[in-house]
Amino acid sequence: MRQLVYSVRTDAPLVALTLDDGWSERSRVLDTVLAQHLQLTFFLTGGAVRTDRAFIAEALNAGMEIGNHTMDHADLTLKSVTAIQQDLADFEALVAAAVPGATTHPYMRPPGGAVNQVVADASAAVGYRPINWSSSSGDGSASTTPDQMVANALSRAVPGAIILMHFGPRALVAIPPLVQQLRAKGLEPVSLSRLFAAAQGT
Repeated sequence: MRQLVYSVRTDAPLVALTLDDGWSERSRVLDTVLAQHLQLTFFLTGGAVRTDRAFIAEALNAGMEIGNHTMDHADLTLKSVTAIQQDLADFEALVAAAVPGATTHPYMRPPGGAVNQVVADASAAVGYRPINWSSSSGDGSASTTPDQMVANALSRAVPGAIILMHFGPRALVAIPPLVQQLRAKGLEPVSLSRLFAAAQGT
């Protein structure tokens, strides 16, 4: 699956810190990100922000990048090509309705990281590149503490890594020390677009 990305090949001292929709706390997590002077990529879902459209504008106006995490967070490998593309289009339309001219292209994240060739090809056909991750905080488990989240994310943090976290109360606690320790290692957390640009030498 040539379109699927887990990490980016670069010597630049950058990692992409990406946050997926999770357990609310979106605005508070955004405030925490801004306090660290970061511009990151947020993968949002339609089901989560349908009644919170103001957050889309809030995030974009703060310099964040929004990727497509589908409308309903369902396993795309169980859907037809038409259903996959409709799901992506519906969330794109939601973002454009919230902020005219805004787009989620070119990044989408398959819910749960579930992807196959059909998902990759269907996404690529409508202008998306599936983005998974090479390093995860492990915060999908309720038993993972903020300290463990930081340790997990750091364990594979190398130039070009893509780190997965989720919006939620534990992210409020984990993000500051994670960013501090990444910077202590000489790595700066950035958006996917900035990471790809560095890899292309721009």
